[in-house]
Amino acid sequence: MNNYELRISTFLKNACKLWILAGMLLLLFFGSSIFFKQGNVTIGHFCIATFFLVGGFLMLIGANRWKIYVTEEEITIQFILKKRKTLTFSQIEKVEIDTHKNLRLFSSGKKIITIDCYTTNYSLFIKDLKSKGLQIEYKV
Repeated sequence: MNNYELRISTFLKNACKLWILAGMLLLLFFGSSIFFKQGNVTIGHFCIATFFLVGGFLMLIGANRWKIYVTEEEITIQFILKKRKTLTFSQIEKVEIDTHKNLRLFSSGKKIITIDCYTTNYSLFIKDLKSKGLQIEYKV
């Protein structure tokens, strides 16, 4: 088994970039409307444009920060807002896959993380969990 990373899909990252682009275009459009004295542009229009721009940037930063690094013995999870957590495969008590094919890992009776099925290297991670002898529960 090689070391590898699970990362958020490029589709989501591209969606974040579209939010940023939409915010910039809205700001440009509303700014030009004021400059050329056309239409009734209010502060609310700029708030909406700023929401798209800032929201897109924050989501893109979060998408680039989140990752799971898998080695032969352990899994290191880099959350978006929480501290990094490292656990061994033996610490994982339960593995579930829900109806939307999202993977949930449990340790010490608590859910550690939910991994979306569109995450890169998702199927490789499931294969590694099975090879380590962990039983996967399928929720209906």
